[in-house]
Amino acid sequence: MKDNKSILLVEDEVLIALGKQQELEKYGYIVQHTNTGEKAVVIIKENKEIDLILMDIDLGKGIDGTEAAAIILKNHNIPIVFMSSHTDPEIVEKTEKITSYGYVVKSASITVLDASIKMAFKLFDANSKTEKHRQHLRTTLNSIGDAVITTDILGNVTDMNPVAENLTGWSFELAFGKPLSEVFHIINEGTHEKNDNPVKNVLETGKIMELANHTVLISKDGLEHQIADSAAPIKDSDGLITGVVLVFRDVTEQKVKENTIKAYQQRLALHINQTPLAVIDWDVDFNVISWNKSAEKIFGFSSEEALGRHAAGLIIPENAKKAVDAVWISLLDKTGGTRSTNENITKKGKIILCEWYNTAVVNDDGIVIGVSSLVMDITEQKLAAKQLEESEKRYRELYENSPLGYQSLDENGNFVEANLSLCNLLGYEHDEIIDKWFGDILTKDGVEIFRTNFPKFKEKGEIHSVPFDLVAKNGNIFSVEIDGSIGYDNNGHFKQTHCVIQDVSKQKKLTGEIKEQLNEKEMILKEVHHRIKNNFATIGNLLSLQMDSLTNPEAKTALEAAFGRVHSMQILYEKLLLTENYQTSSTLEYFENLIDDIIRILSGKIKISVKKQIDNFNLNSKLLITIGIIVNELLTNIMKYAFTGKDSGLIDISLTKDNGNITLTIEDDGIGLPEGLNIDKSNGFGLMLIKMLTEQLEGNFNMDNHMGTRSILKFHI
Repeated sequence: MKDNKSILLVEDEVLIALGKQQELEKYGYIVQHTNTGEKAVVIIKENKEIDLILMDIDLGKGIDGTEAAAIILKNHNIPIVFMSSHTDPEIVEKTEKITSYGYVVKSASITVLDASIKMAFKLFDANSKTEKHRQHLRTTLNSIGDAVITTDILGNVTDMNPVAENLTGWSFELAFGKPLSEVFHIINEGTHEKNDNPVKNVLETGKIMELANHTVLISKDGLEHQIADSAAPIKDSDGLITGVVLVFRDVTEQKVKENTIKAYQQRLALHINQTPLAVIDWDVDFNVISWNKSAEKIFGFSSEEALGRHAAGLIIPENAKKAVDAVWISLLDKTGGTRSTNENITKKGKIILCEWYNTAVVNDDGIVIGVSSLVMDITEQKLAAKQLEESEKRYRELYENSPLGYQSLDENGNFVEANLSLCNLLGYEHDEIIDKWFGDILTKDGVEIFRTNFPKFKEKGEIHSVPFDLVAKNGNIFSVEIDGSIGYDNNGHFKQTHCVIQDVSKQKKLTGEIKEQLNEKEMILKEVHHRIKNNFATIGNLLSLQMDSLTNPEAKTALEAAFGRVHSMQILYEKLLLTENYQTSSTLEYFENLIDDIIRILSGKIKISVKKQIDNFNLNSKLLITIGIIVNELLTNIMKYAFTGKDSGLIDISLTKDNGNITLTIEDDGIGLPEGLNIDKSNGFGLMLIKMLTEQLEGNFNMDNHMGTRSILKFHI
């Protein structure tokens, strides 16, 4: 294994790339740079020695970093770490769809970048070893001829082979994590009572358990398999049980699919007793010889009350006797079954409407020995039908008088119906538009949209807010939105498309104008933010490159101070940019993060402990920037001078608010101020900047020795 890892740096900003390349090479990496995603794809294809890709997301023209990564990962297993100056959620989300090993902000220090790269290599190596071992175990398990299921200590499924999937009817993806009793459903073949869970017994006893004789496995789809074999504990190297392995096989040659069909008479009796239809048998004299429970419910007479009675004195109203007699005579003449709708009377004298299906019962000699009737009470259905008719009438009135357009299309997209509003909108008479193809009233682009999507609408069964441009008879064009649903016949076949059409021409025009303006402003704002952040990064890298080339200590110190202020301003800008409210921000969130970033950048080899006590309140962004600069200058001075000759230090920072009075206190346990230092007469740039900003705040600033150095800033808002 080679010592120095080879990295492909994909970055379109040359100065940033040069700075990152020099930093990485100082840390021992072999760095190759390219500026586009397309070139990165070619390099990886031709160069087998690249160990890791450090990929910028925004690469200017051409494919971006995530697209290039997706192309590379199709044919190459290589760790990728994304790098960007953006921290917007939508930018980060793009990387989540790619198999990557980290995301680094461009402004991060080389220490953070080096740690991210090393972590990416560790994760990549660990994933490779784990996947190889997992594939070996999976191949072994799949090669076993018996069904195998493993569980954890709680009895939940952790693995299963294809044989087990086939017998249980559960795929491993669905079974994983489920209790074994839900996947491995076993019963006694004779009693059909549920068998004891073998995993539970093994976990309780720690012994191998043989499955009981006559065990039947009920698969997920209801199939039965007689099985046999055993369950054994899985133990770790210390002998502790970590789960159970269940091994079984199908010992059924062929299960009988169904029991012998019950005797016809028994089944018929059950059907007659359970059907919701009244089943009545009559003798040739029209007397009742059988009367089921549904007949009792419909007509109100018990079986004992009805048996032996003539229909005329039982359930036939006086005014219907002649019609019923005619039906009866035709049945006895063996002219076939009849269907009729009749008024009948119940025991309580209520008139109901019934649907009758009558069949003559003929013996083997061709003689009619009676009549069998099936009866359905349709009183409620008729009432519902009448209500539906009235409802449809009201709907039709609403349909015709609605200001919205309504239409119905057949399976070919031809008009079968259109209301008055739609006809008026399009300038057609009703008869002119019927049978017209819907595409004939669309613009050219609309025709293609309709032709492509109409089959999809039919499959989906609904249409929601689909935009189209309609062309009226006089040539006027209207922008509309269409909502609708698909109607089906009783067999589930497509019948019609029913749609509501709303003219949105004015709304569309207004919305388009507003959207165009917003998009333009958003694009400008994003470009400004991006350029500002890149400019910060470019300036920082230029200063860093210049520092590396200097030998004069004083010049190098001056550039280091300038680099620190530039980097601090970059942090201030990015913190404010990420807040939802650009006018005000939380002091707690802002200063906690700002202090951590400054200490991380400046601490070097000194171990710094920071105690923070920051009240949580909102401040104007302008004030936050001013206080942030003061905090940066004070912390910079502390890190440069306070801990000279020390390998550790403590910094105590507090920010409080009391009735509009703001107090910032920063203390350290360092060597203190030089003897005789007068901060009012100091010509140091940092102190001079703090005093100027204090005057801008109309506040007071003081610095003194107090077990180190103590700085106090007070002002009122």
